[in-house]
Amino acid sequence: MGGLISPTQGLGAFVKALHYEDVPKAVIEKAKESILDTLGVAIAGSRFEEVPSVVEEILKHDRACESTVWGFGRRASVFNAALLNGVMGHALELDDVHKESKVHPGVVVVPAALSVAEALNCSGKELLEAVIAGYEVMIRIGMGIGVSSHRLKGWHVTGTAGTFGAASASAKLLKLDESGIVSALGLAGTQSSGLWAFTADGATCKKLHPGHAAYAGVLSAFLSKAGMRGSSRILDAEDGGLYPATSDEYDISLVTKGLGESFEILKVDRKPYACCRSMHPPIDAVIRLKREHGLEPEDVEAINIRTYKVALKQCAFTKRPINVAEAKFSMAYGVAVALCDGKALVEQFAPERIRDPKVLALAARVNIEEDEEFTSRYPSEWGCEVRILTKSGKEYGLRVYAAKGDSASNPMTPEEIKHKFIDLVRPVLGDKTESLYDLITEVEGVKSLRELGSFLG
Repeated sequence: MGGLISPTQGLGAFVKALHYEDVPKAVIEKAKESILDTLGVAIAGSRFEEVPSVVEEILKHDRACESTVWGFGRRASVFNAALLNGVMGHALELDDVHKESKVHPGVVVVPAALSVAEALNCSGKELLEAVIAGYEVMIRIGMGIGVSSHRLKGWHVTGTAGTFGAASASAKLLKLDESGIVSALGLAGTQSSGLWAFTADGATCKKLHPGHAAYAGVLSAFLSKAGMRGSSRILDAEDGGLYPATSDEYDISLVTKGLGESFEILKVDRKPYACCRSMHPPIDAVIRLKREHGLEPEDVEAINIRTYKVALKQCAFTKRPINVAEAKFSMAYGVAVALCDGKALVEQFAPERIRDPKVLALAARVNIEEDEEFTSRYPSEWGCEVRILTKSGKEYGLRVYAAKGDSASNPMTPEEIKHKFIDLVRPVLGDKTESLYDLITEVEGVKSLRELGSFLG
């Protein structure tokens, strides 16, 4: 990348040069898996809480027929399809995550890429190029931003870094030249947003962050195509660059280090539990301890958890969630319901479940503290130690450094990923579910992505 003025230009050069034929097979397979996983959680999320009414309200004002709104059998403009599909994709908190950047890339990149690819009638190979480009750019911007500092200032990095991923995917599909891609990235960055204030009062707006990022990224690519110019210094400008504006610990070198040689998409984790990923390590521990020692809620005097600072910040603010949105960020509730039920799926975070007195009584006996060892390992490792003290005086403990779904150390198997997809999608799409699964697993052979729309509604 020598001689380039800025990291943004390095990203633009990478996106322009990326070609399906040059990408390792493992990366292609991971991209297909990522599309599949994102579609699964989004289609299931299409029936969650206020999502149907949000879709209905937006579509009142949209008569375009460019791209499919997943799970509804309706079409919208490429912009609103990306928005709505991104919103529903984050609704269940089951979407993928990349540890070192703390971003949820699929729920931004896949809605943007599929909406644009369908509108432009692109091929499956072009879609895969766009998805890979979007993942790499979004993840690397998240890695460079300084995850802990950015988050502790109140930012949601999926929203702030996501605009870049969506813009990269969209610009790739629009076949913009290198300068056009750089402009799209600059336009995307000036729309970066997403604040963590939702935990202050149980607001349900977190799902808007990836939807807005997808929308903004698509818009940025089309604005660039039309001639609007975005800043090539959007990341590092002293006055108003994203990094100095939102973090005290950023490392700009991570944006382009190894770019085009190593692919961060390979490190993306899958989520087996329907809640914040920072809750997964203690949930894993509790489920294992329950299974190994036959523990039941009435046996437990206290559950003591030690974890990293960010997990404490975002998941230890309440033991008694007022709604589903809070429950998905309440570590105390999550481990309590996991110990009661032996699982933490969508039904464990349903409105009626989060009011169960037995679960809430156990959640009240959960204690959470920061452990400097886990904080020092974060974000390369998201770990915890759980110790369960029983009423009989026995104590059972377990450390978890890689929760189920960790791509490197504890991955979900292909069969587990397939079952997750089928279980999530079948209640919405019925008999179309297996056909959609088969289509995505062989998407590189699809000549026209407009064929896909009929399977998504």
